[in-house]
Amino acid sequence: MKKTHKIGIVTALTILSGLVCFSILAIQAAAPHGSYLPLAILFPYAFVARDLVGPDLGVIGDFLALAQFASYGVVLGCAWVHDRLRPVAARLAIAHSVAAAFSAVISIVS
Repeated sequence: MKKTHKIGIVTALTILSGLVCFSILAIQAAAPHGSYLPLAILFPYAFVARDLVGPDLGVIGDFLALAQFASYGVVLGCAWVHDRLRPVAARLAIAHSVAAAFSAVISIVS
């Protein structure tokens, strides 16, 4: 498989999974008595940006949330090309977990 195909496949899959998660969480958060905690865990960078800038972040926050999964895909695709998928995926998972924990604390405190 060509290098560009590997990066493209992983990026497309992460964008698709990001769109599915984003759609489900948007519906769930809009429901009466909805919780933002799942949103804070899956999209921590957009959630922290919204908390820092304020609720007027709007479309920019949505773009950050969707760009997060796309950037994960590019990073994982490049790692796959260079046969470094496992260590890079582990580092990415750790970085996301730390950001999600920070974001979850903000969600609970706010």
